[in-house]
Amino acid sequence: MVPPRCFLGGQGLASEVDQPPESHVTPINRTLISVLLFGAISTAPVTAEHSGSYLAGRIAGQGADFDAASLYFSRAFLNDPTNNLLRGGAVEAFVADGSFTGALPIAQALEKSDIPSEVARIVTTIFDIQSKSPADVIAAFAGGRVISPLIDDLIIGWAHVGNDDMSSAITAFNKMGTETGLEDFSNYHKALALAFTGDFGAADAVLSGDGEQRMPVTRRGLFTHAKILGALGRRDDALALIDGAFRRGVDPEIEALRAGISDEALPKFDVITGYADGVAEVFFMLAEAFAAEEGGSKVVPLQYTRAAIELSPTHTDAVLLGADILAELERHLEAAELLDTVPRDHPTALEAQLSKARAIEDSGDLDGSVEVLETLAKSYSDTAQVHLALGLKYAKQKDYEQATGAYDRALDLMGDTSPRHWFAYFERAISYERRGIWDKAEADFRRALELNPDQPSVLNYLGYSLLEENLKLDEALSLIEKAVSLRPDSGYIIDSLGWAYFLQGRYHDAVEPMERAVELEAIDPIVNDHLGDVYWAVGRKREAEFQWSRALSFDPALEDVDRIRRKLEVGLDVVRQEEGLDPIVVEHDG
Repeated sequence: MVPPRCFLGGQGLASEVDQPPESHVTPINRTLISVLLFGAISTAPVTAEHSGSYLAGRIAGQGADFDAASLYFSRAFLNDPTNNLLRGGAVEAFVADGSFTGALPIAQALEKSDIPSEVARIVTTIFDIQSKSPADVIAAFAGGRVISPLIDDLIIGWAHVGNDDMSSAITAFNKMGTETGLEDFSNYHKALALAFTGDFGAADAVLSGDGEQRMPVTRRGLFTHAKILGALGRRDDALALIDGAFRRGVDPEIEALRAGISDEALPKFDVITGYADGVAEVFFMLAEAFAAEEGGSKVVPLQYTRAAIELSPTHTDAVLLGADILAELERHLEAAELLDTVPRDHPTALEAQLSKARAIEDSGDLDGSVEVLETLAKSYSDTAQVHLALGLKYAKQKDYEQATGAYDRALDLMGDTSPRHWFAYFERAISYERRGIWDKAEADFRRALELNPDQPSVLNYLGYSLLEENLKLDEALSLIEKAVSLRPDSGYIIDSLGWAYFLQGRYHDAVEPMERAVELEAIDPIVNDHLGDVYWAVGRKREAEFQWSRALSFDPALEDVDRIRRKLEVGLDVVRQEEGLDPIVVEHDG
């Protein structure tokens, strides 16, 4: 199966998706792409009086603050307008920021000086596509414009499509595939162009191949092929293609496509509505390929994504990819702003808004994230996913009463429960537990376990809560031991095991798991505090005091600070006596 497009922080209830054994991105030779795309810009030294702005621009760019980078580079460029280093930096920053208007005059200056800047020539090409005729675009490349062997023939091919010259377009697409060895890439664009001109049969033939030579699968390629089959009236074939690749109920855009193909009227082919959309598709596929590269720069795919969006603002896949890249660059507010451009009537609008809420939260504005979800809950009042997401945010605000209400609404909307609904019961149980309503909390924990008996988080939380409530200690230990067996590298679960031994008076048994928990969660204040108590119980008092001091240094909750300080002053035995608890019998003196 082809996995669904990953949305930024989408909090769906059906998150368990089949994953293919290999990447779903078309296997483009990225080493070849790097050679074809990346060229050095001829540079001149930056003069001392302008080095401050230049260095500030570089620092801002390295921190992915492209708005600031473009400002600093432009400031330096205005003072030294012939410096190609400054020109190139400014253009790249403007494009990464999505400001093609700001990049254009500098890019035009670079092109007139014959400086081989790929990004600058992409900017001037986009301007030509938007403001001139397809023939002018063709003429620019015929007159010597070069971006790269990979991009040039595809752009020329689409310009020929815009010029109603399919014969020349096919020639250009074929040339690109032959010269670069990326026939699959060129064939996809050939099929798109044929479908755009209404030759759906020829487009299907290209995408279908000759059986064994079928093109590699991508989500976008499958989406396009299904639309082509639908336009041909081959509904059964289109639905079989979709059902063989996508799980139901996971990808809203695929669900809308499935519904559209099932209608009586022939679906409209609208993947490409003009030749500019075709060029946008070129940039999008490059962006997708580079974004999938582990450890690679995220600025390059962001620039290509911006180019795709500039040419085709309704290219929702490019918008969502761009938001994901911005999030990886920790430009969360820019990601939220980009996600807000997804039209409210688009099938992915809900996921985009959920992702926007996550991006705003990741920027440090939890209250703003809640506001987005509260507004969304009014528009999607009958959508369980929205209320569940809102409940999670209320819980992060420690507003557990409102969280419980949101979870109630989500569970009401789910109807008949299925195993994947365990998470909603689990989260509501936590809210009840934090509110001190233990009977309801325990019922929800146990319901979550009925739906998912081997869920380590539920086993651990229920077991630990029983310990805290001093209830059913033997069952609590059994639950935690099972959780440890299922997730043996979780520091928090191992901490629960050590704490269970501690509460049962098995102090020596508690030492090893608690030390292991601190290894795994070295800076967690609760885990360090627990280890201090265990050390005290076995007579290792100096080590206990050291662990309590460590716990204080890791910013524990305010309600824990006074207790830890009191333990450091008088010891654990006195603190327990003051709290009305039984004293710990020290097993060894040390």
